[in-house]
Amino acid sequence: MAAKLHIDPAALRETVRRYNEAALQGIDPDFGRGVTTLNRFNGDGDNKPNPCLAPLGDGPFYAVEVSPVDLATSAGLTVDEFNRVLAEDGKPIEGLYANGNDAASIFRGVYPGPGIAIGPALTFGWRIACHAAAKPL
Repeated sequence: MAAKLHIDPAALRETVRRYNEAALQGIDPDFGRGVTTLNRFNGDGDNKPNPCLAPLGDGPFYAVEVSPVDLATSAGLTVDEFNRVLAEDGKPIEGLYANGNDAASIFRGVYPGPGIAIGPALTFGWRIACHAAAKPL
């Protein structure tokens, strides 16, 4: 597996050995898993001494490459300052509004993290309601 992942086999063996030794002691010196009450609550209560750590046993093992990326996109429909959807000619389509992830985001297509669209959706939802009711902002 190390060769397929382009990882030094000796370094992988040492990492697994070190991890297993720490897991048997119930500590995670690298990432601190199991040190908070929430971690321990979400772990395997039958696993001792730390519900969040267990030594790695015999395989088979599977591996995937993990790369940091944006959680999602938020490049929805193009809207104006009142969140009216804009037609191809750039003019608002009367009576058609978009909000949340259905509208082009103030984050310009990037979704920085879970729940990030909630605040803008509430704010622009209020603006939409005012505009649709012909009430001043």
